[in-house]
Amino acid sequence: MPTLTKKQKQILDFVKVFIKKNGLSPTFEEIGRYTKKTFSTVHEHVEALITKGFLSKINNSSRGIQLIEQSEMVKIPLLGTIAAGQPIEAMQVKEVIAVAKNLLPRQGSFFALKVAGDSMIDENINDGDYVIIKQQSNAENGQKVVALIDNNEATLKKIYKEKNRVRLQPANKNLTPFIFNSSRVAVQGIVIDVIKNPTSHTNITFKEEKQVTSTDRAIYKFEDLKNILGKPYFETANCLIYNMDCINAMQKIKNSVIDLTVTSPPYNIGKEYESTIPVNEYVNWCKQWMNEIYRITNESGAFWLNLGYLEFPEKAKALPITYLLWDKSPFYLVQEVIWNYGAGVAAKKFLSPRNEKLLWYTKNPENYLFNLDDIRDKNVKYPNQKKNGKLRCNPLGKNPSDVWQIPKVTSGENRSSKERTEHPAQFPEALINRIILAASNKNDVVLDPFLGSGTTAITALKNERKMIGFEISENYCKIAKQRILALLESQKQNKLI
Repeated sequence: MPTLTKKQKQILDFVKVFIKKNGLSPTFEEIGRYTKKTFSTVHEHVEALITKGFLSKINNSSRGIQLIEQSEMVKIPLLGTIAAGQPIEAMQVKEVIAVAKNLLPRQGSFFALKVAGDSMIDENINDGDYVIIKQQSNAENGQKVVALIDNNEATLKKIYKEKNRVRLQPANKNLTPFIFNSSRVAVQGIVIDVIKNPTSHTNITFKEEKQVTSTDRAIYKFEDLKNILGKPYFETANCLIYNMDCINAMQKIKNSVIDLTVTSPPYNIGKEYESTIPVNEYVNWCKQWMNEIYRITNESGAFWLNLGYLEFPEKAKALPITYLLWDKSPFYLVQEVIWNYGAGVAAKKFLSPRNEKLLWYTKNPENYLFNLDDIRDKNVKYPNQKKNGKLRCNPLGKNPSDVWQIPKVTSGENRSSKERTEHPAQFPEALINRIILAASNKNDVVLDPFLGSGTTAITALKNERKMIGFEISENYCKIAKQRILALLESQKQNKLI
């Protein structure tokens, strides 16, 4: 039997329930609304289900998804109700339930339990569902198990063995784990599958299709953002800065409005503005805000992500964070750009790092903006060289390539950059200037969800773009505000002159 990921199983269960309830297949849009995933992500999972033999699809039909019958049905005992909440007794009831034969491994004893409670909802196990259990007395850390407590009460949880204790962990961020001495907990079996209960999905409804026109879509403008997000920390005619968490902020924006995102998140290396967390938690956090950026980006928009290095415990001293994040969003990766600089950390037991990475993403791999002429390098060795009477080089300059040599913003006595602020990890304006010129046009909306010292805002405003920034530190918001006010005053004086 082909194995399914948690998300593929969720989509397959939804399709089954939807067809049983409505008599026809769901559209990709309806699957996306239920799973809270983008069209491209839903398409990827459906294609995987087709490849694995669970679904088929009729081309040129929005409701062309079809279930493929997997195998004959077999009956296994339904022993009662299991708690996915507080431990309750698993009642012995003489009933049976029919399941597809290919859901079961070839060897072993199996039984089913009906789920009561919501402590396993993050594993797509809901109240009223049925879990198929393989009977066994041992389990690996992280497996979903039926655990018997004090030979009396049974519960459905993830199990973790910790020295002389056992932690029974809910899959619900709002609930706390149960911790017992090892002698009090006996594993009765592990979960091998979940059968969804159609009556537990009362929110699944068929929505009649209609032709969608441009007037049906809610299209946000920059001016709408203030009404959506509330009063900003600081604002100008073309700039909004919010002192708030970027994920919370972006979740309030329901439709696409951003043309270009340029940002550099915390690297999880212990800077003053961050607390280090386990690498897997860091990656999951990054996935959250990267997916939010994708959701609110216009169809022809772009995302430029600056990343450095982190230490991976027992694996790597200086692991490029790009290796961990490059495929963790629905964006299409155009290419990696190397930002090379002179100043940096000195080292004795390894090579001194002198580069960071820039990942250039687009939402649409075929339709995106790239203003090459605006960023051409005028430093051409032989600008007037000709071949067959024609200039060999573009008179505007050469392509700057995928290695950019741009100085860092340095600190220290007699070496501090003119644009230096109190922020410990500041973008150089020259770097952001090249990105903004290449990937946006005048009056486009630029986002920096980790605004920091405000370099993205400064550069966007200098190039006549509209700017929105989120920054969780009020002190950094203050720095950005001061820099923007100084820019506006300078522009005002230049106009007077």
